[in-house]
Amino acid sequence: MVCALRHIRVLGALMLPWIASCVQRAREASPIGEPQQTANEEASPDVAATPRAIPEKVPVVVHSRFNPAPLSPAQRREIVERATRAAPNGERVWFVLLKRNHVLDGEQRYAVDVLFTPHVQSPRLRSGRYVELGGEREFFARLIREAMPDGHVSNDAAEVSTREYCQVSLKETPFDHELRVPQGTLLPFDRPQDFSDQELVEVVDFARSSEGGLDREPIIEIRRQNDQIWVLCGVCEGMLSGMGEMISCERVDGVVSVVSRGTWVY
Repeated sequence: MVCALRHIRVLGALMLPWIASCVQRAREASPIGEPQQTANEEASPDVAATPRAIPEKVPVVVHSRFNPAPLSPAQRREIVERATRAAPNGERVWFVLLKRNHVLDGEQRYAVDVLFTPHVQSPRLRSGRYVELGGEREFFARLIREAMPDGHVSNDAAEVSTREYCQVSLKETPFDHELRVPQGTLLPFDRPQDFSDQELVEVVDFARSSEGGLDREPIIEIRRQNDQIWVLCGVCEGMLSGMGEMISCERVDGVVSVVSRGTWVY
């Protein structure tokens, strides 16, 4: 019981900043209209290559424990249309990360992250923006804005805002100029705000090493808490749905070492 309570305290401390970020981003979100039907359902390669155009094909990467149903053509188009409207600086959709797609109240509901092409790239680190569609963040954003004075959102609008991701290459295989669709441990994760590029790369390299032991699943979060750095890997389908391994570590004089390790479950 003591061990379970410790895990609850740890998970509570880890989740509170995440929930707070939902509220903050909901306040900052800009309304993005629902997709409109067009007569031309297929985009030509020339049109797809232009900024803000709807790509002809977008790769879908599944990262989930629940074996979600494949996205239908209508869902794909809806997702890409909505994401393209939110794309920063005309950047194009890179790929869609599918977390859930199940039937709820007689309707097929998806939860995806749509990642845009990186705007910063070095041999070890890429950074870009992504938008979360259909998940709890969007649901709570709508509820919060509807509860605000003069913040009512009509039924034909959705609230989305972009977030920053980062992707760290394998230590032995730096990135080249070809932008491939990532799989497994190379999947991007939320960019932590209080890490330099060098420190972030060092922490990820350590986590993936034999000493760090987080080399089987993709990293989904890195956070600095007090004097320790928390690294979580595994899978997270939503606000209260996920599991994996985690370590807390410290970095002293450029050397990273493990303080504790365990598992996490939402």
